[in-house]
Amino acid sequence: MLDCTKVKTFTPHIPAGTGPTFIKVEEAIVEILADLNQSATRMLSNDQLEMMEQFITDTLRIGDWIDGTYTIFEDYQIEIKTMQQWQLDQMGEFNGY
Repeated sequence: MLDCTKVKTFTPHIPAGTGPTFIKVEEAIVEILADLNQSATRMLSNDQLEMMEQFITDTLRIGDWIDGTYTIFEDYQIEIKTMQQWQLDQMGEFNGY
């Protein structure tokens, strides 16, 4: 039987392409920040990245946004989509890739 429970999903879009689909906004923001950090001239520590993730997530309250695609930084977006659990489960074994 299909699980029809609705879940809100968060998919980061980075310059290299679409990232995995997460059910936690924090994980999607970490994916964006990690990509940004790789291209930075001065890389941030894991603690600094975690602080940035918490600041962005808490300040912008992304988890409360309605379905759509939103620009977080110039070339970085987050796609929010509400779907049924069975749809998420069928996306693949690697966290919705």
